[in-house]
Amino acid sequence: MNQKTIGTLLAALMLTLTAIVGVAAPAAAATTTTTDTVDTAPLNETVSVTDDTRSLLVSASNSSAVLDGHVYSIVNGSETLVANSTIDATLNTTGTWEWSLPADQADQYRVLVNGSSVESVDLYTIEKNAVGGGGLMPSDGSVPLKTVGLGLGGLLAVLGAISYYSDGRML
Repeated sequence: MNQKTIGTLLAALMLTLTAIVGVAAPAAAATTTTTDTVDTAPLNETVSVTDDTRSLLVSASNSSAVLDGHVYSIVNGSETLVANSTIDATLNTTGTWEWSLPADQADQYRVLVNGSSVESVDLYTIEKNAVGGGGLMPSDGSVPLKTVGLGLGGLLAVLGAISYYSDGRML
């Protein structure tokens, strides 16, 4: 087999491998949010979470004083305080507080924000990414099929180009 035939075969194999990996590996899911907006404080909202929920985020805008935020887990009808913080949205600013759910999360949480004279208070549930951080390497250290396929495709492309353009001395 001559060098141009080998180069063409390697290029065809690279294109096939890249097409298969592109179809088999899903794109990373974007972080999604669910919003419950109220016009005045206090916020007293119960939210259901799933295993896909990463955290709860409270955002407040334009308050006359620092707000107090509390998160209660709800298990079998009983509430337990699991986190508290302050949210400073004074002086025409927006303050936020994000609370990460524990590994042994409850199914429901009640979020309470106490304060007065607030323009708006928003509650968001932040979802986990489906495939790590959305790049080629997820944060858990595993090597996904997409990364392996792209690496092999790139290697085959280089070998094919070398073989195609060489005079037979390199391969």
